Amino acid sequence: MNASKFNKLITNVLAPIFRCKYLPCIHIVKLFNKPSEVISIAGKGVDTPDDPIYMTAHRGVTSIAPENTIPAYEEAVRLGYYSAECDIHRTKDGVWVLIHNDTVDKYFCEYGEIKEADFEDVRKYSFKGGSNFWAYDDLKIPTLDEFLDVFVGSNTRPQIEIKA
Repeated sequence: MNASKFNKLITNVLAPIFRCKYLPCIHIVKLFNKPSEVISIAGKGVDTPDDPIYMTAHRGVTSIAPENTIPAYEEAVRLGYYSAECDIHRTKDGVWVLIHNDTVDKYFCEYGEIKEADFEDVRKYSFKGGSNFWAYDDLKIPTLDEFLDVFVGSNTRPQIEIKA
């Protein structure tokens, strides 16, 4: 198995298996068909304590809740992820909100750019998609402050990607 296929195996199969609240950071040891070239963050080799792999919940745990929502990040904290990444954009009136795209039509029953909408209006948008979106009462687009509040008292680190 070449390195590229092995990395895909780790990403798509092994990493999801290791989501566990008792493992805030994970070192995946490559047991079979080790690639001939070194795949290492630390540069000392893949089987050393100096080469940890940190699991990040990209846009939250999106298999449980819609991306960039409070329930998705609460799940990341509950499962003990090392970090949880969000994307933020500013509304017309300057409020930072969590949304990946600059338009709202992917997950909301609205159209247009987030930068052209006031926060009060954005807060009224209804979700139309994402994992289990129907299971969450009153699911709304969160603010950056609400996102940061999720991590208070946890070992999970917030990771913020500023889009605009």
